[in-house]
Amino acid sequence: MNTSEWQNILDGAGDMFDGVLPGARLGLLGLGDGSTPLSRVKTDMLVWTRVETGMEAQCLPFDGFPVQDLDLLFAGDDDVLEGLAGDPFTRLVERVRDGLILLFYLKERDDLEELGYEDFFERLGLTFMGPCR
Repeated sequence: MNTSEWQNILDGAGDMFDGVLPGARLGLLGLGDGSTPLSRVKTDMLVWTRVETGMEAQCLPFDGFPVQDLDLLFAGDDDVLEGLAGDPFTRLVERVRDGLILLFYLKERDDLEELGYEDFFERLGLTFMGPCR
């Protein structure tokens, strides 16, 4: 899905991001066919940024870890991410649980709580954890 498709999805997400505060940022990273090690992936990623009026989707470069200015990063093979169409948040969670999409917590749990992610995780049905190190 491209940025405008994701923007439409985010605009129609209802109360999914209501508790998330402006400035919070999540990334969605396509890993191609999965044959390139994550440490060598250099591509664009989709970034969702919470602004005053809702969530904003944009494409930004991914230059590897550490990822700057992101709170969370979802990463999976391109074909897995393309399969999110239809009901993207439910499918995103299913693929995280199946191990097809990796979820990286890039901020400390206290920082994620301060940004309002607790309700977001509850709505998704995901475990609310701290950073991946």
